[in-house]
Order: sequence, then C-alpha cells, then structure tokens
Amino acid sequence: MGVKSPANFDQQEFVIMELPYTSTIKALFNIDSEGAQNINLPSFLSPFFSNPFLETTSTGYFNFGFLLSQNTSNNQSFSNFLTQVDAGISAIKKPNAVNLVQDAMNMFIDHVGDVNLYIMTSDLTQDGLLQDYSFIDLIGVKNTLNTVDVMYSSVEDYLNVLNFGVQACITGGADAKADLQFVMTSLNIVLQGLPVLAPSLNSNLFYFWISKGVSIATAVVDPDGATIIPSYYDSSGSFVLGYDPTTKNIIYVSSSGMFIPAGDDYITLLNENNTNSMTYTTILNAIGGTGLVPYTVQISGSNQVGSNAGYTGILPGGSVISIPIAASSSGNVSQQEYLDPTLTINQNNNALSVIAKGTLNNGSSIPISSAVLNISGTQYTMSQTDSSTFSLTVDISNVSLPSTFSVYMVSPDVPGGFASGTIKATTNLVFTTVSKSIVAGSVSNLMTVQTQDLQGNPITDRANIDINLSSSINSGRFDISPNGPFDGTITQLTIPSGSSSTSFYYKDNVGGTSIITATGESLNSGNVTQPVSPVWDVNLDHVCNVLDLIMVGNCIGESGTVGWIPQDVNQDGTINVLDLITVGNNLGLTWQ
Repeated sequence: MGVKSPANFDQQEFVIMELPYTSTIKALFNIDSEGAQNINLPSFLSPFFSNPFLETTSTGYFNFGFLLSQNTSNNQSFSNFLTQVDAGISAIKKPNAVNLVQDAMNMFIDHVGDVNLYIMTSDLTQDGLLQDYSFIDLIGVKNTLNTVDVMYSSVEDYLNVLNFGVQACITGGADAKADLQFVMTSLNIVLQGLPVLAPSLNSNLFYFWISKGVSIATAVVDPDGATIIPSYYDSSGSFVLGYDPTTKNIIYVSSSGMFIPAGDDYITLLNENNTNSMTYTTILNAIGGTGLVPYTVQISGSNQVGSNAGYTGILPGGSVISIPIAASSSGNVSQQEYLDPTLTINQNNNALSVIAKGTLNNGSSIPISSAVLNISGTQYTMSQTDSSTFSLTVDISNVSLPSTFSVYMVSPDVPGGFASGTIKATTNLVFTTVSKSIVAGSVSNLMTVQTQDLQGNPITDRANIDINLSSSINSGRFDISPNGPFDGTITQLTIPSGSSSTSFYYKDNVGGTSIITATGESLNSGNVTQPVSPVWDVNLDHVCNVLDLIMVGNCIGESGTVGWIPQDVNQDGTINVLDLITVGNNLGLTWQ
C-alpha cells in the first residue's frame, strides 16, 4: 500500500470506510455493472485531485482510506490531536467563500496537520498488499485554491467528504450521524457521475428525486433529535424501508426507494408505477421515552393534483400509528381518513375555556383516549367529559396576547388529531359612533373609538394607549379638527390614562366605501364602514346616470354655502352648468 505523509508530517491514524456502489445502483435504478467501475470527475475540478476519478474494487465497492498526519511542530498528544483535527476540519467547512476556506486551511496545515483521502482498489477480503491511489490531499487543495479561480460550491461536496469522513474516523464509526453524513455525501458525488455511465438516467424521474433528496440530506442529516422514526411496508405487509422494529436497524436504500434523515425530519422517496396504483403503509414509531411527540406527515405523488395528503397529530412514547399511502397510476396521492377535532372556544377576559370533540374529517364522532392543550409552549392535560369529548379552562393572565393555542387529541388507530385556535387580547377597540354616508370632499361626523373588555365594558384603569388609524382607501385622511388640514400627517392618536376613548374626523376627496380600522399593541382591532359617495352620484344610488342630471337641473340657479346640498356637485356655492358638466363627464360610472 502506497500511503505516505508529506515531509514534516507524522502519520497518526489510517481508517478505511466502504461504500457499496454496484448493489446500490442496482437496487435504485436496476443498472447492472460488473468488475471495477470508474467515475470521472468534471474536468474543471481536475487540478484539485491527484487522480480525478473514483474507481471501485472488482466487487463493486468504493473503499475510502483516510490518513490523518500530525504536523511535527504540533506537540499535542494523540487524543488532543484528534480533537484539533475535528475542530480544524469543521472550521474549513464552515466558510462559504474561497478566501476564507484558504485561511482556515493554512491555519490547520501549519498548526495541526494534514488529511489525505485514498481510494483503495483492492478488495479488503483479499490477501496480500492493498492497491490504492491518492484521491485528494488537503495540502494539494490549498495550493490549488491559490492558483485556480473556482467557486467554493464546486469543491464543497469534496470538503464535505473530508469533514464527515474525518469525524467518522475520530469516533471509530460510533457516531451514527457522522457515518451517515459521510455515506450520504459520498453517494451524492457518485450520483453526479452516474448519467455518464447510464444516459437514460437524465430523464428518470426517480433518479431526479433521489439525487435531489441526497443533495438536501448532504448538509442537514441529523437524526439524533428525532423521537419518531417511520417504517414503510408494501401492499403485502412486508417491511421495505426505514426503521425495522424487529432488528432495530434502519434501512436507507432498497428496491422500493430511499429513506433520508434530514434534521428532525425524514424524506422518503417511494417507487410509483405508471400503469398500476401502488399502496404503502407508513408506521410512525415513537421511541426514546414516554412523553408525547408531535408529528406532521406530508405525502405527495409524482404528479400530484391539488393539495398534498397531510396528517398532523401527537404520538405517546412507546406507541405507533399507521398511515395508509395510496398512489394512483397517474401519480396522485389521495387524502385518507384522519382525526380532525372540533373546538368550542370561550374566552372571558383572563380565562380560556376549550371544549374539544373527536371528529373525523368526514364529520363523524370517534372515541378519544387523551387530549392536551398547548399554550406558549406549556402543555396542559385536558379532562374527559365523554368518550369523544375533552375540556379544560386555563388562566391566561400571564400569556402575552393576542396568541394562539393548539389541541392534540389521540385516537389509537387514527392519524391526525391537531386543531388550533386564537386567544384574543382582553381589550377590544370598538367604534361607539355610527358613521353616516358623506359626499367626497366633505368631512365625516365625529368618530369615537373606545377600549372595552370582552364583555363590552369601557376600560379606563390603564396607562396611555396609542391607537393607529388606517383606511382601506388610499385617499382617506384623518384629523382631530373638522377644519383639517387632513394632510395625511395624523395616523396615530392617544387614549390618555383614565380615559377610555379618543375621537377624530375623516375626509376623502375621491369617494368609495372605506373600512376604517383602529389597531394597538396587545389590543383587538376595531373597524367601521364609512361610505363616501363621489360628488357625481347626486341621488346616492351608486351609479351616475340621467337621474343625477335631472336632480342637478331641477336646482339650476340656486346658491348657498359651499356643498349645502348634493346638487352643488363642484362645491362652489352655486348650481349651474358646471355642475351638469361634472355629472355628464362621469355618466355610466359606478362605485362600491
């Protein structure tokens, strides 16, 4: 074996990791390959690699050999050296710019050591010397980055291989997360080269799904935090993918698809059939404790029509729930039966009462075994009142309002069970004056907005309250005086301490029905409708026609204060031909 360290570096550890290639592409894409296989890297990446290709063993394995070498100037113990390697390689991977990667590499090589990745072309089971070749060396990558103009993303996957591979080496394979990240990243690189060997994969939807899924999982694989792990079964009830509850192992790849841990989630790609419908069953296994674990499952076919099939619920630790998956030959997955609770909510100032009834999505009742209420991260156990109904009253005086809450109900054999509601603020903003229709350009009557509790009583025992005003019509303006100037500067008023209300006037020079809204922090907003008729709608029937002309004509020659009657359309104090012209120019128009 030709493994060696560069000058001034001492070999410390060499670890070999295997990745099955032939069996993987056979299981996934039904591609047969015999003997040693080569996958060439893109030509623009050649400068980074001692040998820019991946070669399998004669039996179809990629054997990766990681050599960790310590800089002779580094006097740390072996265990401390491994800690330095782990931290150093992770630091190299974190930046997303070439110059920052170079800086991190220089620091690592000068003060810690070097990492070299070899490809072993000999089967590990054969006798004699192992044949190998150097694939990528950290010092070589650093030197190349100094001379070649390349985007960081071009070499990111290969730095990932070094990063995750080194982490797996340091833990001796005991870190499942690092092992899986290494496998997924290596597989991602292999998949990129597959269409060269089998061009038909370029139009293979399943290949696209898997390559996309692996790319997602490459950076975010993290199964450690998951407490629900799914298992998948085919139509005959045979286990095909995911968590095998019998052996306690996880099957990531099979002829039925691929199972990809991604953060606290799992992405599963299942085979479909374009001539026959396919049915699977996923069983969610709640493991690692007896607590309640929430879940959300989204299922989409390759040619999904409409919304995805979705199920959201909660699962007690140590239990399971079964979810059917029915995919039609057209690539559409239909929604199956699920628990869809019906909520009755009553809020009385600082008390929230919730009644939850177990109902299916078709509206029928179903027995419920337990129910919980969640408010701002605090979980409350609800009390059972009958076989399908639970209730609870909670003090919400310490809850920041407005807010939301969620209810999870559990029925042992039915997925779903999630419902949510809104907790209103305990103070309402209410308009206490009745608006009257006005003509565009005129001023409304005095409008008053008041703070009230949820029972409609005025509230005065609080500090100053700022109220924001808005109109659904852009031309609407507010002012505290009927004489204006209504220039748009007034959009906020204050209800002083000891008072419960404030007042204002409204004006709109264009016309239209406006929704005036009052809002404030931790307050339930209030609104009022203010009709503002355009000046040309003299008879207020929401259309400009000959009837409006007749009304103006009947008053020709009259005069008075500006806008004293609707027939003074142009509001100049005199009804004459100019008013007729204004109406005539708008004949046929309507307003809402």
